[in-house]
Amino acid sequence: MAFFKEESFKNGQSNLYFLKNDWSSKRETVVFLHGFPDGPEVWCELALEIGQYFNIIIPYLPGVHPKFKMSSEIGRSFQLSVLLLIRSRKEMCRGVHLVGHDVGGVLVDQLSYMLGDHCKSLSFISTMGLNLYSKNLKIDQIVKSWYIPLFSTSVGQKLMLKNLNIGKKFLKKMDESVVESKIPDRLGSIKLYREFVNLLVAPTRWDRINNHRSLFVFSTKDPFVKIPEKKNVRQYYNNSTVRVIDGGHWEFIHQKEKYAEILKNHLLNEGGEYEYLEI
Repeated sequence: MAFFKEESFKNGQSNLYFLKNDWSSKRETVVFLHGFPDGPEVWCELALEIGQYFNIIIPYLPGVHPKFKMSSEIGRSFQLSVLLLIRSRKEMCRGVHLVGHDVGGVLVDQLSYMLGDHCKSLSFISTMGLNLYSKNLKIDQIVKSWYIPLFSTSVGQKLMLKNLNIGKKFLKKMDESVVESKIPDRLGSIKLYREFVNLLVAPTRWDRINNHRSLFVFSTKDPFVKIPEKKNVRQYYNNSTVRVIDGGHWEFIHQKEKYAEILKNHLLNEGGEYEYLEI
């Protein structure tokens, strides 16, 4: 983490905590959003690989930083804080790229609409927006998503937070790619699951089309995410490409050079013609 320093941004009564490199108005910006049960450190080594080309922002999701105070609608408040941070800094004038993993991908999708044309691209690593997730929610994905009903209840959240060590060992059995040492002590971001489930069952269902240039990187052995069909990806992300990597849900940590190269080509728009790559 020597390359990154921690800062905070005040939004009303709450603070957004994040890691950053040295910013310059001559570079575009990449915002990395981690998932659950992770902290921003999961991105640091990958972000180092591309930090010379971009401004880097790696926020703590709500409820992860020790000083964060929980509130209602944490997802919306978090997105607003990120948006206000970007708009308050002149170094962000050249455009923003959003990268998300796990639940961070849902937030990336939602935040891209708030940023509008200022958002230059999206990258989903082992994740997708609620629109595509809803379309992908067939029997295989339902089986892989068994934990979501548990995590979205107050009882399930208390059990997970109370028995963190047991949870870490359970995750390791499900997917060896998880890095236990990178799981933080505070995991209040689990409360995002309740908000996402409420959105999924709402009448609107987040079924809008996202026209931003989008990259999806899935893993062959991911126990939590079923790789969606080409027609479903293109239905909601009409300017998209999909890459499939051998490995698990947290493979971007173990193969950081490969992911950094794929990500860099996408961010710099050097990836060539976009296509759906079969396994």
